[in-house]
Amino acid sequence: MEIVNNKTERPLAHYRDLFAAADPVKMAAQSCADYSEQTKKFTVMVMGHPFFVSWPDASFLTTPIYFAPKEKTVSEIDAHSTASAIARQAKAQAEAAEHGNLMVPIISPELTILLLRILLEGSAMPAKTHFIAYQEIPKGAAYLPAFNRRCTQRLAKQFEEADQLAEACQAMGASPIDSKADTAWQFEFLPGLFVQFLFWEGDDEFPAQSQILFSNNITSFFSSEDAVVIAEIIIRAISQGYVS
Repeated sequence: MEIVNNKTERPLAHYRDLFAAADPVKMAAQSCADYSEQTKKFTVMVMGHPFFVSWPDASFLTTPIYFAPKEKTVSEIDAHSTASAIARQAKAQAEAAEHGNLMVPIISPELTILLLRILLEGSAMPAKTHFIAYQEIPKGAAYLPAFNRRCTQRLAKQFEEADQLAEACQAMGASPIDSKADTAWQFEFLPGLFVQFLFWEGDDEFPAQSQILFSNNITSFFSSEDAVVIAEIIIRAISQGYVS
């Protein structure tokens, strides 16, 4: 018997059907995406990287990245390397023709669903006025323990040093921001939608800690569960060196 992942497979099939039946011109007009009638493709910018979505089949593609397939893929080069170090190593190997190649990242079901919803439901963000914590998002307080487990605690565990996180964030196009934290960075997840990562290093008495803030316009389109997914996508991107 085939096992169906109700969390991703059923919603993905549902949104693909809606996408195929929708008017692409209207979708582009109400969202943050551009649409080419000639190629029948949408372009959506996520963390500054273009994602191309074909209509009506909802096939996804993004820009390829360098990797060296001779012995190890990018994700296997060194699990402890920072994202920028991996990217530099992979690009240098490819440019030196040391069996270099290109890899097109496989887009996760979570990001696929999010992008289809953005196109279907409209996501032109109003201007932000300030940043809010997760618990300030409607229903966020009820899910705060899950958010901390899946996002803030995970971020603190993966990057124990501020310099390591700073290098990874910079490699993914984030901008440094003024903060009392040991390091703090701002991502533009979608055009007009911003997410801030604040990080404090641990010591002998206290473990490393992090905080994630969202521009307040997130509540105009996204739910508290969406905010978790957005934070997870960013954490995964800075950990592996590309958005997927």
